[in-house]
Amino acid sequence: MGSNAGRKRFVIIGAILIVVIGIVVLLLVRNGSSSSPAPSVTASYPTTPPPNTPHTTTSASPTPPTATDLDSYVPESFAGYTWEATAEDPVAIEAGAIDATTGAFQSSDETILSSFAEWNTAEEAAAFAQQRGIDENPGQTPLVDDSISAGAGHYWYYVVDDDTGLIYWYFGRFSGRMTGDAYSVQEFFLGFPR
Repeated sequence: MGSNAGRKRFVIIGAILIVVIGIVVLLLVRNGSSSSPAPSVTASYPTTPPPNTPHTTTSASPTPPTATDLDSYVPESFAGYTWEATAEDPVAIEAGAIDATTGAFQSSDETILSSFAEWNTAEEAAAFAQQRGIDENPGQTPLVDDSISAGAGHYWYYVVDDDTGLIYWYFGRFSGRMTGDAYSVQEFFLGFPR
């Protein structure tokens, strides 16, 4: 009788083990299939390029200046600077400008030497501004060569060895040149009313 009782015990223990293993397998399979799939990550990228400079406008079409003559284009004062015209700009007049002036924007501690010219066409203004930059900075490449107001103008920024900044530009029928400390002239120009 002892061997029958031992066999029954092994059969019962074996049956219990098979049931327990079956339950564990069932739970593992069930949990594995009911778990939600990992979320998919979707990245989105802009479809338009970022602006390349802070002064780039989002206007779709060029916005030319509203000034009708040189006197209304050049402000009497701006950002703590006061304009004082000193003479006619002979280089621009000789090149065919309608009107041209030189002078300085003066603040309590900075001077920005400037010249402005009015032309018959925007093309004349563009050609003069670009060529003047090339003539006055032979062999140099401008540090910046960029458009103004969605293409209504353009400017060229040079820095010479003594840390002097020179900016040449045209905007509509007007051209200009500014000279001063490299940092100051750049900041002044970027905020200059156009």
